[in-house]
Amino acid sequence: MGRDEHIGFHLRTADVLAKRFRESLGELNPVERLTGLQGWVVGYLYEHRDADVFQRDLESVFSVRRSTMTNILQLMEKNGYIKRESVYHDARLKKIILLPKAISSHEYVMQTIRETERKIAEGLTQEEIDTFLHIIKKIEKNLDTKHYQDGGTL
Repeated sequence: MGRDEHIGFHLRTADVLAKRFRESLGELNPVERLTGLQGWVVGYLYEHRDADVFQRDLESVFSVRRSTMTNILQLMEKNGYIKRESVYHDARLKKIILLPKAISSHEYVMQTIRETERKIAEGLTQEEIDTFLHIIKKIEKNLDTKHYQDGGTL
């Protein structure tokens, strides 16, 4: 069986090409790059900007230890992405607020994601997209480690 017949080979190749495409768009990015988890934190804060979000919320959402989130937030604060502000009902609690730099970064990333999605779907019919999504979700389920932990077999 040649490489062209391996699903995993094509998944990896598509992933590498999509990453290169995103990086080519990113060369024009005037905003500093965030690390992966920092980007996810900014996205979460952006989506929940009408609510008070605290460090413990982020620890729970991203399944990370307190020390890990503390380090991430300290670096983001130092780099001007967030600020922490006391809440009036409990001075020990500090809500996390996005600063304009983080908002610009998030909006740029979302624009990059939309452009990458457009490129990926170029020339595909809606039926082909729906079929692909159906198949890739089955592959994800097959590879989900929780499946093995719940008594599935290898």
